[in-house]
Amino acid sequence: MESIGVIEIIGTAAYSIAGAFAAKEKKLDVFGVFIIAFITALGGGT
Repeated sequence: MESIGVIEIIGTAAYSIAGAFAAKEKKLDVFGVFIIAFITALGGGT
């Protein structure tokens, strides 16, 4: 795997974690945390 691909995966994971923390601060349930983390990772990863 080339280095750009690894950096993209790490960046997507970082945005997903950041989205999950933001959702937990708003006291969302597990489904809400998943959706916010997914949307944040999708937007940050692209």
